[in-house]
Amino acid sequence: MVVSFPYKEGEIEKVSYTRDDNFLNIVVKAGENGLNFSERDVKFTRGVTAPELFFVIGSPRVSDLGKLFDPNVLKDTVVVNIDNKGENQGFGDVLMVSSKLSSVSEAVSNLILSLGLKMDLDIAQNLMLGIAVATDNFQSSQTSPLAFEMAGVLLRNGALRPTNQTPRRKLSVGFEEKDQKPQVLETLPEKKEVDKTLENPPEDWLEPKIYKGSTNF
Repeated sequence: MVVSFPYKEGEIEKVSYTRDDNFLNIVVKAGENGLNFSERDVKFTRGVTAPELFFVIGSPRVSDLGKLFDPNVLKDTVVVNIDNKGENQGFGDVLMVSSKLSSVSEAVSNLILSLGLKMDLDIAQNLMLGIAVATDNFQSSQTSPLAFEMAGVLLRNGALRPTNQTPRRKLSVGFEEKDQKPQVLETLPEKKEVDKTLENPPEDWLEPKIYKGSTNF
């Protein structure tokens, strides 16, 4: 409900409100020139109940929207349908639906870029997270070319690419995944006679030896 008062410069100094039982009172304080209108000049206008533009993102069926989507209320509203699900019913006035898209975030990014709308850091980062989650951080085989293209645009707008912070498990040789004692692979052999040979090698082992080869062909 919009309450409209006739207005001339200097007539109204301040507009406030008070609450009295079950009533909300709009208080208009006169300015230096006084109020030159009467109660009959005040207009009451009920606001528009339906938006002019309505975006539906990631919902393939009208029934998923419940009371939010009322065809009778939205009869004069332009409905934009953005989705990447193959079962999308194709409702709405403007369709941006394709199963070739790997995420709705890349479609929204492309829309913002195409319309030349302002993209701040929060918008860029949120869209980057949406693409990364939908594509398993760009590892999915279903990642579309548009996803990579829009990721580049988002990076240029300050977004950071998510990284996998989960630490990898380090397994030592001879240990199982759980904390257990190391497995004994084999017992060490007892000292053999060769050990004695190494302790007391023959004298000629320490003498330098010269080997001659033949160059005759």
